[in-house]
Amino acid sequence: MADRLFASSRVAFLIGFGRLLEIMVLAGIDALRVLQQFRQSDETIRRRYLSHQFDGSCYVDSTPGGGIILSVELPFEKELQPQ
Repeated sequence: MADRLFASSRVAFLIGFGRLLEIMVLAGIDALRVLQQFRQSDETIRRRYLSHQFDGSCYVDSTPGGGIILSVELPFEKELQPQ
């Protein structure tokens, strides 16, 4: 009787451990998939940002607050300026 109980509890332990291992493997695969999507999104955002050609001129404001104004000149603005 004790041997039978020991064998059944051993089987239950192995099944439980196998299921836990399966859940951990699936969670790891899903984490890798999410990381890959994050990297692709980050690369897309970086390429869009770097594709803009900014004229990053910097001007100091003469107001009493003395803030800094960044003048960004976009490529299409040059086409709209009167000549």
